Amino acid sequence: MLNIGICTRERPKMLKALLESLCVSIAQAGVDVAIILVENGPPGGAKTVADGFADRLNIAFSNEERLGLVYARNAVVRQFLAGPHDWIALVDDDETVAPDWLATLLKARADFPDTDMFVGPTFRIYDASAPRILREMRQKRYRYGQKIFGSGTNNCFMHRRNFDDGEKLHLFDLAYNLSGGEDYDLFRRIKARGLVCRYIMAARTYEAVPDSRQSLKFQLSKWRHQSHCRGRVYIGLHGEIAGRLLVLFEMTRDIARIIVFSLAGSVVLVFSESRGLALLGLAMRSFAALSGRPLALWKRLGDSYASVQGH
Repeated sequence: MLNIGICTRERPKMLKALLESLCVSIAQAGVDVAIILVENGPPGGAKTVADGFADRLNIAFSNEERLGLVYARNAVVRQFLAGPHDWIALVDDDETVAPDWLATLLKARADFPDTDMFVGPTFRIYDASAPRILREMRQKRYRYGQKIFGSGTNNCFMHRRNFDDGEKLHLFDLAYNLSGGEDYDLFRRIKARGLVCRYIMAARTYEAVPDSRQSLKFQLSKWRHQSHCRGRVYIGLHGEIAGRLLVLFEMTRDIARIIVFSLAGSVVLVFSESRGLALLGLAMRSFAALSGRPLALWKRLGDSYASVQGH
């Protein structure tokens, strides 16, 4: 038996879609699963949604009234550690999982018994009205079980030793409670402890992107904010001097990516519009990251996660 952890806030329709997909994936995997569902902030309909699945899913529901994603994530982790299970899968409430998602993760666990954490891709689904350069962006490809350094908890499968090494608890840092970046910070601390993370390309989740997120303006702002968060994580983990040097190093990598992807995209565009736009999209994303990293050198993180996007 294992756990699946979900944090949710004011997204009852998205949560329902996720739970529907989990019904299929859990049944296909043929294992017993206990879902830990934590609603953050004032009640927003999650309990009603959960009750609607009482005959199909084993859901332990609770409410974390203190506003912030870190409070909710840590509530999930503490409930998991208080239970008897060694593994927990984490997925976000604005996603759905592939029918074979859980079976794929369980197979990977059997194939790589030395591994502490597995991560998989999230495929974003845009409407036809969204800018084509966004619709053509693709997931980076990895070999099955390739060792990587994870960066997000939207699709991962983790052993309890990631959070509890017998000496201390490794929880999400409240410094990132309303800003984001808490999962990137945790994963860098996990990496520093020498734990093993592997990528499983076939363990797919999907995010149906809402209309409010489908503009270039929104995506550029999101990528800029992510690089700002990561820069602050560097400084928080490595100190003011080493952290800032890491930010400057990442900026030089961004510049190199912009040049390479722009040139490659312009050439490939002549032969394949789809692949050319995908490369130009990477150049655009690198440019947004480059514009966000300097913010980490002088500006503290805001509270962008205080508002809710989705439904």
